[in-house]
Amino acid sequence: MKHIFIDLINYCDHRYLSDDDRDLPDVILSAIGRWGDEYVNSAAGWVIQCLWWDRNGHRKDRFGKIAVPIESDLGKMMRQWVTETPELTALFEVREDDIYLRDDLPSHEVDEMAACAREFVLRHVHVRPM
Repeated sequence: MKHIFIDLINYCDHRYLSDDDRDLPDVILSAIGRWGDEYVNSAAGWVIQCLWWDRNGHRKDRFGKIAVPIESDLGKMMRQWVTETPELTALFEVREDDIYLRDDLPSHEVDEMAACAREFVLRHVHVRPM
């Protein structure tokens, strides 16, 4: 189930490689063909971001919530992608107000995905010198 999440992280990690150097699964390739690299990369970033929040910490209300503006073009694209893609439907549910991580996912899988999200964010944090 979490393989799509790992695929999205790998896609974001290797986004600037040429198409020949990227080994992307069909679910991401078909989305790129439909909506373009920029939209799919932004959507993948929002998915990763929703899982890197500490579910018990300061922003615990953000954990598992995509929080993309639903009326934006990206929000509409993400709602459609999640609804039409079984791999994403297995992880997320589209509700009237937003897209949420499914409540019925095994806790250990959610923890593993959250750890992967935090590792991704830490790899891409740019620290400015003082």
